[in-house]
Amino acid sequence: MAGILRVLGLFQNLDRHISVESIKTLLYIALNENKSVNDYARMAGVGGGPMSRRIGDLGELDRNLNQGLQMVESRPDPLDRRLTLVRLTHQGRAFVGRVAAAVGQISPVALQNAGTMLVSDIPHE
Repeated sequence: MAGILRVLGLFQNLDRHISVESIKTLLYIALNENKSVNDYARMAGVGGGPMSRRIGDLGELDRNLNQGLQMVESRPDPLDRRLTLVRLTHQGRAFVGRVAAAVGQISPVALQNAGTMLVSDIPHE
């Protein structure tokens, strides 16, 4: 329980109004980088529009064109320029590392390696 409280504190320090949905979105991205918005929407069981707004809020500019949290960045897929892929920024990677450590000294490398297996265990919205 103490680890959960530490993680919640990290997210609250990042943005005291961050939603559970945005927290889950950041974790989906951390566990499965370089996927499309629609891929993350499918993982979360939501539509592409809501997921796009959440990713925007975690990126450079939020949905109101204010500074976003700068945890993720989007870039065109080099193999299919119609798609946009999402990944953690350096700042996002450092934050996720602190989250992993707060949960119980899980290294970011171990988190990345476990990502594929863990995503299926995350309940959908």
